[in-house]
Amino acid sequence: MEQQFVGQNQTIQPEIQSQKPLSKTWQIVALAVAGVLVIGGVSYGSYYMWQKASDKSNQQACTQEAKLCSDGSSVGRTGPNCEFVACPSATLDPTADWQTYKNEQYGFEVKYPKEWLKEVQDTQNKFIFKNPNNSNENLIVAVRDNPNQLSARDFLKQQQFDLSFIEGDYSVGSYQGVRIKPEGACPGGSIEVAKGEYLIDAAACVDDKMVSDLFLSTFKLVDATADWQTYKNEKYGFEVKIPRDWPKFAVRERKSDNETIFVEFGFLTNSKTWTFSELPYAYLWGINILTPKQYENFSDPRCGLLSPPNCKPFIFKQNEFYVFLEPTRGQDYPDDLKEQMDGMRQVFSTFKFTK
Repeated sequence: MEQQFVGQNQTIQPEIQSQKPLSKTWQIVALAVAGVLVIGGVSYGSYYMWQKASDKSNQQACTQEAKLCSDGSSVGRTGPNCEFVACPSATLDPTADWQTYKNEQYGFEVKYPKEWLKEVQDTQNKFIFKNPNNSNENLIVAVRDNPNQLSARDFLKQQQFDLSFIEGDYSVGSYQGVRIKPEGACPGGSIEVAKGEYLIDAAACVDDKMVSDLFLSTFKLVDATADWQTYKNEKYGFEVKIPRDWPKFAVRERKSDNETIFVEFGFLTNSKTWTFSELPYAYLWGINILTPKQYENFSDPRCGLLSPPNCKPFIFKQNEFYVFLEPTRGQDYPDDLKEQMDGMRQVFSTFKFTK
């Protein structure tokens, strides 16, 4: 038998083994998994788009109405159900059950504890609110005359008050004043506010700081003349306000002995012994009206030997045409006009020129 030998220089080629293809079973499984993934993705995307479109179609436009809350604010509707937004939580008012005192003559109001007692001292223009359980504790409002309408600080300086006791400036609405440091009988401090021809002092003479602070915080100044009727004098160019609930009043003009004009304010009275222009009127207050030249030569009849040289009466108001002297009151008046007599000072506080 003939044998063949491979030479040393002959290369032997390796035998390559072919890979066996996947079986049919595995091919089916792979296709099934891929199909499930594709179908699931398409289904989820379709559901998401449908849900979004559905939510958009169900959403309603809320009406623009507003709900008024107890604190004065308002809220509107919002959300898918168009419900009102919740109101801000109400802050409890610690003075809700306190009493309120309102004084129309001087135009102020203030609150004080419900159990406390009120006392009015007309002669001193003082209004006291007393603690029934402690006679040394009082809340006080006092009214003082401020004819020159000075600021609170200037008024206290004029009264030689120690200005080092002023804690700082203080305002009540549009009215300016100062706050006084706690001292002596009034450990709660006080406030002094200038209001026209008055200086009004609210003092907390109590040890309880909360009561003191609440009392002072409720002190308000109001315009008591807002709904008053107006009297206008076209001849001399001025006007004043008169309470609407006062009885009919009349104004009479006459010449004084020194040839100056005297304007009298009179009111209807039930007293038959009083006459005013042949009617049952009583003259209560009057104002002297002079020209500037008349005022130069005018001497106040109240000036005596001890008066300074060139003694002149006090000027109430003046402009380029006239000088109005300080109003004077009648010495006597009917009992049924006491309210009008006392209130005329507030009437003159509304005086203003109209030309």
